[in-house]
Amino acid sequence: MINFDKTNRQLLTSACLSCSDPHFSRPIEELPHVGCCSYSPVFSLFELSKVVTEDPSFYFNLVNQDANTVNDYTIRINAWIHPAYQKHDHSLKRSTIEQEDLKISYSICRFFKENQGCTLKSSFKNAVCRSFICSTVEDRLSTDEKSHLLEWVQDIQSEATSFHRKHEAILKERRLSLKEHPNQVFSYLKHSQTKQHHFK
Repeated sequence: MINFDKTNRQLLTSACLSCSDPHFSRPIEELPHVGCCSYSPVFSLFELSKVVTEDPSFYFNLVNQDANTVNDYTIRINAWIHPAYQKHDHSLKRSTIEQEDLKISYSICRFFKENQGCTLKSSFKNAVCRSFICSTVEDRLSTDEKSHLLEWVQDIQSEATSFHRKHEAILKERRLSLKEHPNQVFSYLKHSQTKQHHFK
């Protein structure tokens, strides 16, 4: 049911084609059923290092897009939100989680395309997108399969987190950030990738 794509280090399952997880159900018929692609992906330095090497123009597109939130060391690609979300009574008392869940139910990732799925290059997908498996699918797995799933998820997450922390610390030391110095961060990441390949 779940396969591990070793090349792109991501979990794949055909179950996503007919997602039945109630958490990802759509509140109105006008919205396509996108499953967990209602998420707003965040690019860490790990993903951005791949982007600068493989598609420099895409890096600057991420940095300069008004719809994106550029933080010091990450870029959040804010999902498109259906206008019907604004018709809800937002004065009602909801917890932060309830409010976020409501917003997500009306959201679609900007990299999602109907009848195609994710249009983002596999090597650019963040650790969450590469490792997330919903509870509906996970509940169908055997004990052994769940054990493998946990190992794969930890492996995917730890690789990205370790890289990000290491290079965030270096950039902080150099007083560079994506927000203030996108060109310098680009050069730094490109150089670090070139150096990494050189020593392989």
